[in-house]
Amino acid sequence: MGNLSVKVYTKDRYVKGILVYEGPEDPICIEANRKQAGELRGDHEDYRLGDCTKEDDICWDKVEYAVMNGMMIGLPVGKHLMVMEAFDGCYNASTTCFIFEVKDKIAPVMKCDDDLHISLSNANGYVDGYAQVTAEDIDEGSWDNCKLAWIAVRRNVPTACVASYIQGTMY
Repeated sequence: MGNLSVKVYTKDRYVKGILVYEGPEDPICIEANRKQAGELRGDHEDYRLGDCTKEDDICWDKVEYAVMNGMMIGLPVGKHLMVMEAFDGCYNASTTCFIFEVKDKIAPVMKCDDDLHISLSNANGYVDGYAQVTAEDIDEGSWDNCKLAWIAVRRNVPTACVASYIQGTMY
């Protein structure tokens, strides 16, 4: 009978789907430990690690992710370090670590109002009419499996008219 302990460290920090901190490429902070690096999971140097048994030497953020039905859920897109420690009833222990990368390969789904009616206003000194349309006016429930970072809307400008538009202002 044995036990297994799993810790996950995340390279980049996201808040509500927006990258707020980008961690260093190497999860091991101590240069001496990097020089003892061994290959893990392929030959690419991005996956080279030193001694990952000293928790203080790991400079990526330790994050507690939820586990449901034996599977870790909620990991954001990006690189992660997994440290696994196994123990048995005879006081034997072993630690291994590896880097893995979560990739988003599913495009977001856009749901837009295709029957939008906009009225022009002559308020605020505009004599030719004025209207403002935001992404919220057009969005009808767009979604992404990894959380939408932002939604934007822009006007299509014919190539022949591009010179007339400078940073969205018409002259």
